[in-house]
Amino acid sequence: MAYTSAQLASMYSNVHIGLAPNATQSAILDEIAQASRNGQISDAQAQYYVVNTADADTAVALQSYQFFTGKTPTQGGLSYLVNSASNTTDLNDAYYQGFSLENRYINFAQNLGIIGEGNPHSPFRRM
Repeated sequence: MAYTSAQLASMYSNVHIGLAPNATQSAILDEIAQASRNGQISDAQAQYYVVNTADADTAVALQSYQFFTGKTPTQGGLSYLVNSASNTTDLNDAYYQGFSLENRYINFAQNLGIIGEGNPHSPFRRM
């Protein structure tokens, strides 16, 4: 089954917790859909590309959270960390845009460990 641009955009939005692809990302997804239809890439390769776009946001949140707390964030918590109108420093906001992937992990982990749920004295810590 060849993926359509709409299906790839939906996958993208799902792995980025509701964030829609921007114009540049949409153009890339269109190219991937075309390559999928032409048999130049497999469905697995198309999915692999979309999943790997989450390296700088969803993966940072999940892996850091798991490391510091031993847990997975709730759906609402993950939305808050990755793509939230009420969180002005979520991983898709301007605050993180200039960070390399490594610095995203460092900064996010530091915040989680010092003021977030990774701190055993944090009021945000779930038992």
